[in-house]
Amino acid sequence: MGAWTLYLIGTILCFSTGIMSQGDTPNAFKIFTSIPDAVAISDTNADGIFECASAKLTDTKDNPEEATYEMTLMDGANADKKPVTFHITPGETLDRIQFYAGDNADVKEVGQFLYSNYKSCSIIKGEYEGNRCLLFVKKELKDDVPQECVEKFGELCGVAVSVHDRDLC
Repeated sequence: MGAWTLYLIGTILCFSTGIMSQGDTPNAFKIFTSIPDAVAISDTNADGIFECASAKLTDTKDNPEEATYEMTLMDGANADKKPVTFHITPGETLDRIQFYAGDNADVKEVGQFLYSNYKSCSIIKGEYEGNRCLLFVKKELKDDVPQECVEKFGELCGVAVSVHDRDLC
């Protein structure tokens, strides 16, 4: 595995009560604790790994800060879904994380949250089996994604591939 899911993991996300202003730096661990369940909506990489992807926060620790997400990703080899556990620690700044997938703690990747409104969505970029930028939304909003989130994703990441379809997922 590789990189940064996140949501990585994103898992990913956002969700609280405030709205970030344009210059605010997203706080990755605030995003994680604000929403335990997220769904990937858009990806800049068309490889299909994040098609119908979901992320569930399974553990958090405060001192030192750590988070664990169980993500369901597509297995490119056979087009089945597979669970992947992401272990996350803080990066060099509030918006960055370090993570590794599964038991491979020797291969750590970096992800950066570009945006979160702390109530419905978050946007993260990084490397995970290729360079990508992902839009995650609160699970309850997967079929009614706020326009604000879609517009912010387009502004920050550019052209995207939809990875969530109500009928497919």
